[in-house]
Amino acid sequence: MNNLKINKIAKILFLSFLLFCFSNTMHATADNNDAAQVKEIKYGFNKDGIRIVIKLSKECDFDYYSIKDSSKIHLNLFDAKLSDSFRTPSVKYDPLLGKCKIKQYNFRQVKMLIPLKYGLPIDNVDVFKLKKPNRIVIDILRNYNNYFQFHITKNIIWLQIEKASNGRFTLINELYVNQKSPDVTVDVELAKNGGKRRENICSMVKRTGAVAGVNGGYFSKSGQNLGLVVSNGKIVASSVKRRPPRTAFGITFDSKILFNRVSDKNGKLIPMWGKTWKSIVTALGAGPRIIASGKPHISANQEALGKGGNDITRRTGRTAVGATKDGRLVLYTVSAFHSNNKDGMKLEELAAYLHGREIFDAMNLDGGGSTAMSIMGYPVSKAPGHGRFQRPVANAVLIYDKNPIISPYYIAMEPREIVMPADGVSEKILRVLVCDRNEKPVPNKTPLGVISGIGLVSKKYFRTRRGMVDIKIKSVRAPGNYSIKLECGPLRTFIPLKLTYGETTEIVAEVIKPRFSPIDEILKDSNNGKKNGNGDNTKTEKRKEFPIRVLVRDCYKNPLKNIKVRFSVAEGKGDIDKVVAKTGKNGAVKNRITLQQKPAKIMITCAGAKPVYLEFD
Repeated sequence: MNNLKINKIAKILFLSFLLFCFSNTMHATADNNDAAQVKEIKYGFNKDGIRIVIKLSKECDFDYYSIKDSSKIHLNLFDAKLSDSFRTPSVKYDPLLGKCKIKQYNFRQVKMLIPLKYGLPIDNVDVFKLKKPNRIVIDILRNYNNYFQFHITKNIIWLQIEKASNGRFTLINELYVNQKSPDVTVDVELAKNGGKRRENICSMVKRTGAVAGVNGGYFSKSGQNLGLVVSNGKIVASSVKRRPPRTAFGITFDSKILFNRVSDKNGKLIPMWGKTWKSIVTALGAGPRIIASGKPHISANQEALGKGGNDITRRTGRTAVGATKDGRLVLYTVSAFHSNNKDGMKLEELAAYLHGREIFDAMNLDGGGSTAMSIMGYPVSKAPGHGRFQRPVANAVLIYDKNPIISPYYIAMEPREIVMPADGVSEKILRVLVCDRNEKPVPNKTPLGVISGIGLVSKKYFRTRRGMVDIKIKSVRAPGNYSIKLECGPLRTFIPLKLTYGETTEIVAEVIKPRFSPIDEILKDSNNGKKNGNGDNTKTEKRKEFPIRVLVRDCYKNPLKNIKVRFSVAEGKGDIDKVVAKTGKNGAVKNRITLQQKPAKIMITCAGAKPVYLEFD
């Protein structure tokens, strides 16, 4: 009896050993693609940036890019898979980094999305390999500060400051106007020539022939002006009577700039302090006051624009008008990356900024989603994260100058479309020529920027030489139609980019896991010769199901969707669940093979690819 127990235990141990060996053999068969295993992801944070480290079992090929939106970085690992022990790590809150997503896109490719709270210049992202152990490292610098200045005309200077610090992105535009010049006119334009209408700023600038402009005062959804408007010396909209007098700025016939809380009565402009405003050519009411006599002074509560009124004290996009100590007009916009309704500046921050810029007097205009500045009809206040939509407004402050425009006026490119294989290695040179309105090349060292192109180009800003810049464009493995956006001064343009699939196709196939227990199969074989349920000694035949998966991709490892894949039994006997199946978006398709006997061979084919065989011994 003891011997029988020992023999039984030995048999179980032996069968367990065979099961272990067999399971390992099947695992090896399923993983014979020799894919790199993604073992772990670690994050590191400091005040300057973020480091993401992906630990791998072996070296693998990768691509990274941000083509459409510079706040979303895509990382693709080819011939890689998430290991069985991989777990998505929990990451502490960071003001720049969103929630990263990593997934098994198909059984030969891992995708990772790195979302950012705001976009980054190309120079701020670096991705590279390390060995011993094998790793892919993503370094992200969170802070930057880019500053440019352009003379639009001899009387109008435009400055743009793009910066990110402490987890916040800010785009600031400053327009300095010499309104004392007899060639310059400052006016308030009503949307579509007046009435209860709305129109976006770029449209107003183009329609009127203005050089530049910003959005103006408050308005209702219907387009009714909710504040004082004086245009060409005439009051075309009254101040808000049901509220306390709100701040307005006015320009006299001799080009002096006035600021005060103003109401109108019987065709006269009545300020709260000082004499009645006379000889006013242009005036616009909004509020509150934010700088008075060279010092921050916020009158939001007094003007019913703070608590208890139409509270505008939150952080948001901003538009402001001010004057320097020597009486020069200045227009400002402050924009966020994604939405001016959710980020920007508080009134206190705006006042501190203007005070730092030595502005002597200033007031707030309408802001939030209405914030807009246009130069020559181009929107310069829209950050790369914003969509194309521009909110139509009821009025705008427009600047006219009889002097010629001397800033960059048009951009020419050669070639006019870039077509490249999506192989991750090909390169092409884009030659850009920037000229002024007189068709003369812009001055040397004029900055030309690539708005979004992480992975495509080496840096964001280039400097012209004889008006020209050569930009080296590198391919990435992301087939499709895109555009590379360029900016020079107020100009923004784009060149179409087409990344094409490879000419040849390859099939990758593997067995997932058999649907029968190996130990049951061993026991069945050991029971051969015993009577079956019918009372005879006939060997029982067991049908075996094998789920398989197939990937169709081009020669650059880009998955191909909607490809017809055909399955057939080349040798042996068996049934196929789907004789023809189409690949999904990820280029993969699953199927099931049922075999009556082994050995057997399954043939997998598709148009343009060599057949692939799965052998079952």
